[in-house]
Amino acid sequence: MAYEDRHKWLMVESNTLRKYEGKGFKRGLEKGLKEKEEALKKAQEEAQQEKIAIANLSFG
Repeated sequence: MAYEDRHKWLMVESNTLRKYEGKGFKRGLEKGLKEKEEALKKAQEEAQQEKIAIANLSFG
């Protein structure tokens, strides 16, 4: 009986670890996508500012 109990406990632990591993991967992916979007937005804003600066030099 001890073997069966131990096996059942290990299966529960294994399933719990898989569940949390999946949640962690999902959170990491979501965080990475959010950071990518923020970096892209910042780069676009900087590019727009550079265009304005160049335009001011051209017409100034």
